[in-house]
This record gives sequence, C-alpha cells and structure tokens, in this order.
Amino acid sequence: MMRTKLSLSPFKKWLRSVIVPAGPGVIIPGKWVMYEYYSEPHNELLHIEEELLKKENLYWEIVFEHKGLFKQNSNIPVKFLGDEKVGCWSYSGNYLTIKSEGHKEIFQFALVKGKLRLLKKDRTGRIVFFGFFKKQPV
Repeated sequence: MMRTKLSLSPFKKWLRSVIVPAGPGVIIPGKWVMYEYYSEPHNELLHIEEELLKKENLYWEIVFEHKGLFKQNSNIPVKFLGDEKVGCWSYSGNYLTIKSEGHKEIFQFALVKGKLRLLKKDRTGRIVFFGFFKKQPV
C-alpha cells in the first residue's frame, strides 16, 4: 500500500493571505446593550450583574453608526457626556473617543468573543466605569 503525504501548509498560507480580519471600524458599528458593569464610586468597587440590571430596570444602549454618529440611551448612575443623547465617535488603537457638544469621553476598548468592553479610569487609576456590551440586531 502506497501512502501519499499531503501538506496543507501552502493552502493555509494562501488562506491567511486572503482573509482580512475585521477591524474595529467594521465590528463596532451597530447597537450595543450593556449587560454588566463595574464602577468605583467612593473608593468601593461595585459589580452590577445582568440580573440586577434587569431587576432595577437599569440600562445603557449605545448605537455606533458607520459614519461616526453616536447615540445613547441610559439610566445608569454613571453618566457620560452629561445627558447628551447624540454625539460622534472615533477610535485610534485601543481607544474609543466619544464627543458631544462640550463633552469628550475617552475609553479603552476591547472586542472579545463578539462582546464590547469599555473601560474608563480617572487620573488616580480608579475605575470610573468598566462595562460589558452585547451587540443587538438593529
């Protein structure tokens, strides 16, 4: 019996060369709903899980549009952009900037397993907000 040795290396190399991973500019646009967050008011770390958000009817919904428009609807105690509902968004590296009339917020962000994570710390390193968002159909 004759065996043929088959190498998939050339195929794998070609496949990697034609598949372009989606960057943040492709993945971020859409509607995101917060399902969990951490905050550190008064030097005490609070962890608010999905069950408590539902029970207390707390939410933060964000829509990132392709053309850089940002919309939010929130009733969580941690406020961003004052109470502005509309602004602009952009990203550079792993920083997401959201601006509205007279306000600017900069978050570190990560996209992990289809989930968006936003982190904002103050100058002392205290966690102002660390939130986890699921993408929703618009």
